[in-house]
Amino acid sequence: MLWLLLGLGAGVLTSVLVFNWRERRQLKALTAPRRESAADQRLEQEESHEDIDDRWEWGVEMVIRRSTLLDDRQCPARMGNKPSRLVITGNQTATLAVLLATRQGGLTVDDHQAVGDQVSQWEASGAIRLPASAVPPFSDLVRRARQAEADIADLDGQLIFHLQAEEPASSETILACCEQLGLSQRGEGRFSMLDEDGQIGFSLLPADQGLMLSFLLDLPRVCDPESWFVEMAETARRLAEALDAEIVDDRGMVLTEQAMGLIREQVRQRAEMLTAAGLRPGGVLVRGIFQ
Repeated sequence: MLWLLLGLGAGVLTSVLVFNWRERRQLKALTAPRRESAADQRLEQEESHEDIDDRWEWGVEMVIRRSTLLDDRQCPARMGNKPSRLVITGNQTATLAVLLATRQGGLTVDDHQAVGDQVSQWEASGAIRLPASAVPPFSDLVRRARQAEADIADLDGQLIFHLQAEEPASSETILACCEQLGLSQRGEGRFSMLDEDGQIGFSLLPADQGLMLSFLLDLPRVCDPESWFVEMAETARRLAEALDAEIVDDRGMVLTEQAMGLIREQVRQRAEMLTAAGLRPGGVLVRGIFQ
């Protein structure tokens, strides 16, 4: 029985916990820009005072000469293609923190140049004073960026399963069922379950290869992955009943309650891995890394 469970767990892990360019594009289409919520603002304020984590970020230390740079947080959200933040380190000191890597890849020469150009612009305007050698050379950051990129790949994951039926339901029927279950329509047959701040918990999108619908949970980007998995599984069960469908993995194998229990445990372990790596699931820093 133990070997059976281990074999089932391995099969579930490879067929359900997946991450590739197709799912990334689908998720990106679902996460359109929206107005920043109060919860986002609170998280950003909290994380703006957190120390830089050298595993994920590099920084440029600055002496602030114009207080509005601190008061208004006049820091671009991105430097090149990498998210950035202004970390307050003292009354008149701060550090411009930039991610070493994201899902899209590691730090590039263009990203590094964008940082240098921005701090030079601030210094020329009199907003800051840069200590000597404040901007580390790109060559000093390459090894750290590659390691961060590798670590991100190990921690990443999107959980995907599908609904399969002998006779696919009409779009009108799917819409009515999804609305009844509290899913918000996102266009083109896509739906999302949102939290109270408008953040996506999980998504439902059109499937292919004979499948009817796909459920997708982006594990790092939600605050409580295990709870969101439980809600997604229950929503899938109720929708499957309404549409006379079955919940299956990528191989078309039915996901039993036992299999769902194993997946839940894997989700919990993945969340623990993120936390152990200094990454708060669903936090601003994590959403920047796993954008």
